[in-house]
Amino acid sequence: MIDRFEALWTFAVAAGVEPTNNRAERAVRSAFVGRKAWVFRETFQGARRGCVLWSLTMSCRLHGFDPRRYLLDTLEALRTTRHGGLGALTPRAYAARRTTVASAA
Repeated sequence: MIDRFEALWTFAVAAGVEPTNNRAERAVRSAFVGRKAWVFRETFQGARRGCVLWSLTMSCRLHGFDPRRYLLDTLEALRTTRHGGLGALTPRAYAARRTTVASAA
């Protein structure tokens, strides 16, 4: 432990420092597990669409809600949303709306 005293001291003193990096590894695991399937698409357009869907999924997880529910709600909202209002359908805006609705209830 003498060789690692500085790291041990940081862990003991700093609040919020975890003893492992499991959370970070779990966050990037999905990218590495499916990277061959996502990188080697048959077409460039297929690869691009896959990246967009992966990005949306990760954004939903970052904000703490179900990606499937977000996509279903967003596809439903697309029927009534004008072109200028598409910014309200992003995962960040969706999370803000859910927070507002939850606090009003």
